[in-house]
Amino acid sequence: MSNLKHVSFPYRCIGKSDEQIVDRDVEPTSMLYWLPIVETLYGIRVPKTVLVPVDPLECFQCLDGNVDPFRDSEVGTNCELMGYPVFVRTDLFSGKHSWSNTCFVEDRGSLMPNLFRLLDESAMRDLEVNAIAIREYIPMATLFYAFYGKMPVNPEIRFFARDGKIECQHWYWIPDAIKKSGAPVFDLAGSQITESEWTHRLDFARQSMGTDEKELLKIELLNTMATVIAAQFEGYWSIDFCLSKTEGWVLIDMAEGDKSWHPDDCEFKR
Repeated sequence: MSNLKHVSFPYRCIGKSDEQIVDRDVEPTSMLYWLPIVETLYGIRVPKTVLVPVDPLECFQCLDGNVDPFRDSEVGTNCELMGYPVFVRTDLFSGKHSWSNTCFVEDRGSLMPNLFRLLDESAMRDLEVNAIAIREYIPMATLFYAFYGKMPVNPEIRFFARDGKIECQHWYWIPDAIKKSGAPVFDLAGSQITESEWTHRLDFARQSMGTDEKELLKIELLNTMATVIAAQFEGYWSIDFCLSKTEGWVLIDMAEGDKSWHPDDCEFKR
């Protein structure tokens, strides 16, 4: 039985008034499905996002050099108008571990190389591409940089919800995920740091949450936001938040729960 969702989403280039309605059948994990539901919810901070439709077949054909899937799109125009740097991903995948070579686009010259790397990594995972998401870049409360793309590791919390109700929540980054990459880890100044140093930063960030009245209020607000989002969806979902530098917790991603990493020792993992 197909789990695809039919979506009709409006596309409008930043700064233009004409609108195009795009019809697609997509997985629920696609941003084309869940983003329109959550981005208008009151009190939920979501990065400003433009979803630019692309042809899924052309996105894979371009890897053989046969076609440019962006030749008629307004990906570049939207990035310029959003303002560099921007966070760029497909509707299903960000390639975040390759950070500086995929989703983090610092300037116009990096856009096309990063997009094609993003398509290549999507193809390796057999992930369809229905849209390119251009998102505002929000500076986060970064702890250090890891993986071969020098990805910023930030405080992140993942909630799991089933049929509209929160079941559990987990600190997202575990040491094993970082150690397995084999890549060097750097502090905010760009100096390489030892495993004991970065694991201490992870532990301190996790343990300091909820240790004073101000932090408890932030966590209470986060729990409220997750509950509001969960109520909008049937089925099993993961809901990811990241702590920004100045704007509190930001909703950064959602996915079908059975496609999301979940700690093995959690009683709610099925």
